[in-house]
Amino acid sequence: MNKQELQKCQTIAQRLWLSGWYLLNDEETCLRECNGCGADWMPKWIRTFLDFVLRLFAPAVAIHDMRYYKNDSVRESWDDEFLENCQRIAKDKYSWCNPLRYVALFAARRLYIALLIGGELAWREAGKRFTEVE
Repeated sequence: MNKQELQKCQTIAQRLWLSGWYLLNDEETCLRECNGCGADWMPKWIRTFLDFVLRLFAPAVAIHDMRYYKNDSVRESWDDEFLENCQRIAKDKYSWCNPLRYVALFAARRLYIALLIGGELAWREAGKRFTEVE
């Protein structure tokens, strides 16, 4: 994530009052820790592809990256927050009569399921990095 992308995410997150929007105010940490959609262990080209396809959810992804970085509380609560933020973004972007709204909501649900299944490794790795930085 670069500075311009972060500013766009901050604007959207604040406008929609996304849960955890304030985490994006820590610009230095965001630019260092927000790696986009996908875990660090995933190849960069896959994360780049996911970022492109799922760019609508960039603010929710950035907030989720910061939650994992801070490694505070229970991982599942941050995964739930991610789903809620993605749903809020999709509902804001597309009206109820637009079929893309339901495609986006479906994609958000699939991302949430992927987090539930594969998020533990990313959570543990992020926690190790956070304690090393402290």
